[in-house]
Parts: sequence; structure tokens; C-alpha cells
Amino acid sequence: AILFRLHHSISDGMGLLFGFSPIIGCEAGDPLMTIPLPKVMLPPAQQRMAAEKEREKQAQAPKDSGGGGCGLSCCSSMCAFCRGCAMVVTAKHDSELAINAPLADRTPFVHFNGNRVYTRFPPIPMTEIKAICKKHSCTVNDVLMSALTGALRRYGGEVAKDQRLLGNDKLDFSSMVMIALPRPIDEDDMMTALRNAALFASCPLPIDEAEPLGRLKRTIAAFNNLKSPPYMAGLRCLTDILQGVLPQALLKKAVSETFSKHSLLVTNVPGMTVPITFPKQDGQEVGEIHMVFPNVIPQVSMISYNGFVFANMVADPGLFAKPLELGRLWAAEFGHLAAAEPEIE
Repeated sequence: AILFRLHHSISDGMGLLFGFSPIIGCEAGDPLMTIPLPKVMLPPAQQRMAAEKEREKQAQAPKDSGGGGCGLSCCSSMCAFCRGCAMVVTAKHDSELAINAPLADRTPFVHFNGNRVYTRFPPIPMTEIKAICKKHSCTVNDVLMSALTGALRRYGGEVAKDQRLLGNDKLDFSSMVMIALPRPIDEDDMMTALRNAALFASCPLPIDEAEPLGRLKRTIAAFNNLKSPPYMAGLRCLTDILQGVLPQALLKKAVSETFSKHSLLVTNVPGMTVPITFPKQDGQEVGEIHMVFPNVIPQVSMISYNGFVFANMVADPGLFAKPLELGRLWAAEFGHLAAAEPEIE
């Protein structure tokens, strides 16, 4: 095993992927071209290669006449932009549960006690995840977040014996979600990608939903905002304004209070879809990759690599006394989602 210890002030996860790429070996060629990223996130050379592949696909695809709906689209976009702007200021504290800190301990903000335990979750095959995606017409992220929510609900109810997570009472439960942003990259110096260029978005998780299919449907609806360019533009606009006008003391206070209103933070980084070697010269094949981050609130980190999703949690053992049980429930949740039959409309 190889452990790299890096301070988050150096870079976010996306920047580290780019920064490490020159010393990663890959039989498929450029390791960055094996990462399922939007074209805008890639360095210039990879953007050109991706654009060429996209043109080839479009040339083979049937033509679509399209058209219509401009007025409705503009109105919807403006509403989504306003919701994105309001996200930070409208966030409220999550319901008090056995798997988050008592409300009194996170008001006005939670304090880091330094007590954290790392727990590796069982790897999940991408073939299993994509089969669920196909069955329920959703994305990989929808499936991962729905499975995590189901595992947290079952852990809280079955292991932590929280009666609120065994019933159907309405609960507020949300996660901060890190979303990487494009950044300028000098192809001659990939270290230029090292920076923190990310948005922290708030997303409600349906932990009060008893059925796997219901959780998945509500997860899809919740994450549709984060797939909306106008919504994300509104969130980024407000973030840039606050960073530009607020004094550092007030900005730190606002960030601390916002984090404390959430029960966990989730980061999900796409990795190489084929095996890699490290280091590039005379290295060995990498078996799995993990990001380990001791945060002020429980953090779940996921990264896809070579046909699997590798995930872990770093949390206060006072909240998760039996974290291996959470890993077991996480793996089982994919089976429940695969078995759920979509509703016929």
C-alpha cells in the first residue's frame, strides 16, 4: 500500500488526478482519456481528442429536428438560477438523529473533537451499478447516493436503534456535496491543475423513505438540481459574491454554520476505467484507490476505478460505533435496488 498525506489547501481531488497523471502508467495510453469526465473539465489536448470522438459519434447518429419551448425553458432556467442562489441562505439544521451530532452540539456550529475512525466499504462492481441505472433510467451518482441513504437509514434504525429511522415520520437529512469546477491547465506543467475549484452544494437525502424504490425516485429528484446548469450557475454566483464582499471572519462563520446544518459530506470522484500502474516507470498495478478525509462532520468518499466503486467513511465513532455494519448495509442496498421493480406509468 502507498499512502500520500496531502493538505486539502494544496488541491481538490480533481486537481490531484491531473497532477498525478504524468507519473501514472496506462496500457490504454493517456490515463486522463479513460476518466469519464465532461469535456470542459479536461486539459486542452484531451479536450481536442474528446471533441473529435464526439464529432465521430454525431456523424453516425440520426439527425434530430428539435425546436420549440424557448419561453418555458427561459422561465424554468430563471427559477432554477434563483433556487441555486437561495440554497446557502435557506439551509436549516438537519433533524436530530442517532447518526448525527445532537442539535445543541452543532448550534451555532459543530466543533472538531479530533476523534475519527476510517472504515473501508466493500467494493461495488460498476456492472451492478450500471444494471440498476439501466433498469431505473438514472445515473451512477443517483444509485450511489440512494444506496448510501438506504444504508444510513438501516444503520440508524437497526443498529443504533433510532425509532425515528424505523417509521415514516418526516425528517430533514442532508449532505454537502462537492462539485469540481473547470480550471485552466498548462499541458506542460500539470501541477497547474492543483487548486481548490469546487462548489459545496446542499442536497436533501430521503432517509425518511422506507422503500428502496421510493428512496431512489426521491434521490433522482433531489440531484436533478445539481445536474441543472442554471441552478449551479446561481449557486456559483452567490458563492462568488459572498467570497468577494464578506470579511474573512464572517465568511468563516457562515461556512462553519452551513457545514453544521448538514449530517455528512459526500465527495464522488471519477477515476480511470482501466488498470493503471504506479509509478509510470517500473511500477506495479494499482489494486484500488481511496480518498481518506477527516472532516468536521462525517465524510463519505467514493472513487471509481477499473470497474469498481471504492468508498469509505471517516466519522466520529461516537456516532458510528459499528461502522463495519454500515459497510455491510451499503453493499446490501445495491441488491435491494436491483430487485426493486420500476413503476409502470
